[in-house]
Amino acid sequence: GTSGPTEKVALACGLDRKDVKVTAKRLGGGFGGKGMRFFVAAIASVIAQKVGRPVKLTLDRTTDMRCGGTRGRNFFKYKIGGSKDGKLKSMWWEVYVDGGANNGFSGGLAMEAM
Repeated sequence: GTSGPTEKVALACGLDRKDVKVTAKRLGGGFGGKGMRFFVAAIASVIAQKVGRPVKLTLDRTTDMRCGGTRGRNFFKYKIGGSKDGKLKSMWWEVYVDGGANNGFSGGLAMEAM
């Protein structure tokens, strides 16, 4: 989705969220993060606002990897109970997500894990 970048761009440019349209072009294969770097959209928007025309801001692979970070460690504790005929009767779990210094996606990743 584009609700995250929309909020960041609106905040960076001093605009109302309803006045901002973000179009995200997804690139890449099956490996690596697909999450948009919200700060890139915000920086490009501020520059476009200052110069009065559209701008394109592209990160090279090294910069993208340095800015995006990696997925933090996850730790799961769980207990599952079932009947003799194989039916699930109970489940309990805890998920610990180490978001570190770059925790932008940690909440969403924790929800997906559950």
